[in-house]
Amino acid sequence: MIAKKNNLKKRCFISIPIPEDIKDKIEGLYQDINNIRFITRNNLHITVLFLGQIDLIEIERIKKIMQDIKISAFNIKLKGVNVFLKSGILYINIENNNIIKNLNYELVRRINDVIGIDFSEKRGFNAHLTFARYKNIDKEVLKRFIEKYKNLDLGLLECNELDLNESILTRSRAEYKTIFINKLSNNRIIKD
Repeated sequence: MIAKKNNLKKRCFISIPIPEDIKDKIEGLYQDINNIRFITRNNLHITVLFLGQIDLIEIERIKKIMQDIKISAFNIKLKGVNVFLKSGILYINIENNNIIKNLNYELVRRINDVIGIDFSEKRGFNAHLTFARYKNIDKEVLKRFIEKYKNLDLGLLECNELDLNESILTRSRAEYKTIFINKLSNNRIIKD
């Protein structure tokens, strides 16, 4: 049986892209620790909202919601390496992340209003930039790595667009494909 076009689903998320100069700095960390799987350069991003499996009609509605959100470009500071121990994720801290939290809240609210799906995270939203994952790693090696880079300053990231991405799962890792870019306006409505 052939699936109807409207029933095709894509695994999607909304993100802030990372500029090349910051990707260069992050890749500098890759030579300093072993036994972890680094996120490929093209996949580095800050997730604003994970959507999961959504159909083509929902994708079109989400594009419209993204366009309707009025927010100016903004800056965030990327500083320090940290870890989510339970999930095995190494990430870069976002120091002034209230605007991203508010953006996440606004997207969740509007998508729920328009589509009727609640994408709010059960454990709360924590904006961060994942750069590596691990399964088995010596805890002391990990501790030394975090200690060494806990104050790493990657500088300011100018957030001037929101991307809607498809996550295509392969045998070895996910590959991301941008399917919609929303340039941020000069009309700031969302408060930081």
